[in-house]
Amino acid sequence: MKTLPIIDVGPLFTNDKEASKVIEQIKRASIEWGGFYMTNHGISESIVENAFKYSKELFKYKNIDDKDYQQLCKSLDMEFANGHEDKLQKCVYYGKSSTLDGKLPLKENIKNAFNALIDEMCGAASKLLRVYEMLLGLPESSLPYGRTSELGSFHYLEPEDKTQLQKDTTPKDTTQKKISEHTDWGWMTFLFADEPSLQAMDRDGVWHDIGPTPGAIVVNVSDALELVSGGLFRAFPHKVICPSVERSSIAFFVDPPFDFNMKNLASQNIVGEKLKDVRWPLHAEAPITYKKYFEMGMDGFYPSWRKEQEHQEHYR
Repeated sequence: MKTLPIIDVGPLFTNDKEASKVIEQIKRASIEWGGFYMTNHGISESIVENAFKYSKELFKYKNIDDKDYQQLCKSLDMEFANGHEDKLQKCVYYGKSSTLDGKLPLKENIKNAFNALIDEMCGAASKLLRVYEMLLGLPESSLPYGRTSELGSFHYLEPEDKTQLQKDTTPKDTTQKKISEHTDWGWMTFLFADEPSLQAMDRDGVWHDIGPTPGAIVVNVSDALELVSGGLFRAFPHKVICPSVERSSIAFFVDPPFDFNMKNLASQNIVGEKLKDVRWPLHAEAPITYKKYFEMGMDGFYPSWRKEQEHQEHYR
């Protein structure tokens, strides 16, 4: 039975002599799976709990100051695209210095909770990006993250008809594009969840449950890292199946700056095995700027995003 690796990254933060072993574990997990559980990461459990507390309150629409924005948030509820029409996913994106520029009209207690978590995750993101720079033979700061990096707060409602629930462990038609199964677009994503329902696809096309693990963060390698590694590292195919209970999750998307040119940056001395994979191809090839890649992804997965963005600007 294949399982997502669990990696204790503590030595990376203490310059421990074991750090080289941790780096090798990250390399292997990023090639074979494209993801791993990260433990001993230094992110305060109390800060995570506080962010979850306010994230759940957020979706009650009681902590948003602007009445017009309440209506906007309701209008942005997304039907959960896995065939269960009674299932809704609510989501809000917040960036301390992202393209939102802090204009999301949240009360200060929610902003403070989210900002505290972002600060902690930025430290972990910087450390992991340095690991990937070393693995690719790149100098420090070759893989920058930018204003597009942001926190996503998600809330999944309990389904009305639980008889529809079923585990999906069969390979999918890789020509289909569905919101429910995807890779993320930036460098990597950190994911916290309070209930199971995340699944990841291995290289044989089999879906595996990736449940919450105490003290651990799920780290997803994303498209930009696959592109700059020349395909050595694997963007992590995942989806959220319809949960049997109400579920909340928080993701931190670590993205390159929009003007970053994504191309194969791996040193010629870097040797790694490119394994067979039935996962669908990424939606564009390198070289390409992250802005162009991001816009192509949005056009493919959320065709109405440009109009919605104009609509949101009205409320800012």
